[in-house]
Amino acid sequence: MIVDGRSSTAFALSLEGSCMLALAGARDWFDWSGWSFTVGGTVLSLAGLYVTFREARAAKDRARDAGTAAQAARSAALAAVKAVSTRVTAGDLMFIRKDLEAVLRALETRQTHAAITTLRGCREALNRLRERLESTANRSEIRRMLDDVVNVQEALEQAVHRGAELPSFVDVSRLLSRHMDTMSRWTEQLRFEKVEAL
Repeated sequence: MIVDGRSSTAFALSLEGSCMLALAGARDWFDWSGWSFTVGGTVLSLAGLYVTFREARAAKDRARDAGTAAQAARSAALAAVKAVSTRVTAGDLMFIRKDLEAVLRALETRQTHAAITTLRGCREALNRLRERLESTANRSEIRRMLDDVVNVQEALEQAVHRGAELPSFVDVSRLLSRHMDTMSRWTEQLRFEKVEAL
């Protein structure tokens, strides 16, 4: 097929024009698709940031709740230990009081050796109790009780082993009874929780 120069130039121009239009259309498509990917990427990035923010806030809330739960567990454990300590202290006070009663009964029936043995046990129990007490005032009171128990024990031992005169039963009874009354009061306070702690 023979084509003249003008028609081939026109054909070339029309082909070039079609290619340019095609390229221009493709360029528009690339521009639109690039813009779409940019907008889509931005939306996805924002969605990711939102999800990350929500998760971070939820993690913070979980950490706070865990901290609160740990604090609550720690407080409950301390309260349980304090409750057990209070019950043990009330029991010790009751047993020491009973021992002091036994000392008075032994002295009344002139069983001095039995009174000395019981007083030794009271000394040990009072020392343990003094270490457990929180209140300084009550520690001082226990210290006075301990001093009086030691003095009575030593006076009885002097009477048994060195022939010294036995202490007056009335004086010993007045002294130990006063301490027994204090222990009864403390036991009731602990039992009915009228005070926070000894």
